[in-house]
Amino acid sequence: MLMNQILGVSPEPCKEEFPRQLSQMGLPPKSTVFLRGNFMLLDQHVSRGPQSPTEESSHVDVAFGDDRKRFAGFHRFEIVRDGKPESSSGVTFWYSCIACNPSVDRYPFPAWVFTLHKFYAISLFRDGIAEILKEET
Repeated sequence: MLMNQILGVSPEPCKEEFPRQLSQMGLPPKSTVFLRGNFMLLDQHVSRGPQSPTEESSHVDVAFGDDRKRFAGFHRFEIVRDGKPESSSGVTFWYSCIACNPSVDRYPFPAWVFTLHKFYAISLFRDGIAEILKEET
């Protein structure tokens, strides 16, 4: 995949993962591709301890699309814990996304498609959080 070379992720072929192969206890390694090469895990950081006295953060960056076609971009899913882990303070979930048409300088789709995509992504993210909370209780 040309995206690997441009991003400097890995000069070797990436490991393909299917949803049923994913661990429920940890993240796949960087450069793992999903759904027939349409998505790739670019970066991940899981906080193992407080970065500062008041905040710790974890994130996952996922690239999608292809730089040789009309649609490519990135998703970032981030969790920021407010306060120390032993306290009962809150957690903030962030979803960020950027998409573009890498072959020409214009949007790859009409604006309503991005609105639908954002709704769909947030719904999937919300479902994931609900499953985590359900397992905790």
